[in-house]
This record gives sequence, structure tokens and C-alpha cells, in this order.
Amino acid sequence: MFRPYDSDHAGSEDMDDILEMSLLEHQNTTKEAKSGPSGAQPSYLRKHDLNSRVSALDIEIQDIDEQIQKLRAVQQALLLEKEGLLRQCQLLSQPGSSAAATCRAKGKCKAVNNTIDYSIEFDWAPELKSMMKVFGINNFRLCQQGVCNANLDGRDVVCVMPTGLGPS
Repeated sequence: MFRPYDSDHAGSEDMDDILEMSLLEHQNTTKEAKSGPSGAQPSYLRKHDLNSRVSALDIEIQDIDEQIQKLRAVQQALLLEKEGLLRQCQLLSQPGSSAAATCRAKGKCKAVNNTIDYSIEFDWAPELKSMMKVFGINNFRLCQQGVCNANLDGRDVVCVMPTGLGPS
């Protein structure tokens, strides 16, 4: 540790203490100069740091806005594609009536216009005929094909039919 000196001259054995004292004084002076008297940065440096951060945030926000615009364009394209596919699906699922497609899009409902002829063959006719073979049926009986087609078309069906073999 160093000792205060009363005279202006020092011996060589005291030189280490003097250098240590000088170094400590220099370090204390440098700390005060950097932090200022109150311990904070000078206002012009703080303002510069704040302005730099604001500029960085502006650039980041602008990048995010551009990404949002790109995503909205992609979303719009996907919505248009979905709308086109739904239209195609409706056209394929309705053999003769636009009322059936409107009904299906909104859920099951009463038929507005009974113009669909369910006695004709639909897209699912081959699968329906293969099911007949599973049950050992060669031909549909009166109105059976129409009832099956209406059911496969998603319509509510109430059907009362004779069994064909007497009392059941």
C-alpha cells in the first residue's frame, strides 16, 4: 500500500508505491470523465443512442409491413382458388338443380324445387351397383334407386316401401 509523501523527492524504493497511486488516480479520473458528474451518459450521446434505436425499429416495422402485404396477397390467391374449387365441387355434385347445391352449402334443408330426377344414374352408380352384389341383389325394385341416390346426394329421406315378400 502507498503512503502520502511530505516532500517533493522520493527514493527508488518508494517508486512502486508512487506508480500505484498514480495509476489509481488516473483510473478514478477516467471513470468520472466517462460517466459525468451524475453517473449518466452525456445527453447528446443518450439522444444519439435513442435515435439509432428508433431508426432500427422503423426499419424492422417496414420489413414487417412488407411481409404482411406479401402474406395478404398469398391469402387472397388462396381464397380465390378455394372459391373456384368450391364452385367446381358444386357443379359436379348437382346433377340437375342449383337448389340442391345451395341447400348442401348451407346444410340439410327442405328441397325448394323438386326438379332432380333421382331415378337416373349418378357418379356413384358403379359403387352403388357393387354394393348390390355384396347383398346379393340383381336389380333395384320400384323407387329403390331413387331413394339410394337421394340419400347419397345428402338429402334427408323418409321412405316407406313394401318388402315384396309379404308380411315382414
